[in-house]
Amino acid sequence: METDRRQFVRHPGELPLVYRRTENDTSHDSRLCDVAPGGICIECQEPFDPGTELLLSIPAIAGDRAFRGRVVWSNRSAPGERSYQVGLCFPSDGDAFRARMIEQICQIESYRRRIESREGRRLSADDAAREWIERHAADFPSL
Repeated sequence: METDRRQFVRHPGELPLVYRRTENDTSHDSRLCDVAPGGICIECQEPFDPGTELLLSIPAIAGDRAFRGRVVWSNRSAPGERSYQVGLCFPSDGDAFRARMIEQICQIESYRRRIESREGRRLSADDAAREWIERHAADFPSL
């Protein structure tokens, strides 16, 4: 029996995402909802017009290294909510590659925490990466 592979990888929500409009803009906290090979969905406190470019980073794992995303759509999260889900595509292959690498690091960190919680094993970042790659890399969508 063949199993279907998930087309979109759900991002571990415990790692925060930060966005800003330009290098000199104030950073705003957000969270990553979904990641797909061609883009991401984030939750923001404001809507954005399609075409708006944002600089995105995940400070906990990537420091201040940013990648760019271009807004494709923006919708209120739910009626009466003050937050918005914003869909972004990657304007360049380099941005898509950086986002993919950051997503894999997030998945590995989530795996490391899950193993410690469930099994009581403390894995180094390198050991967690080796195990995650061995067990899950084939299920991670390619670009």
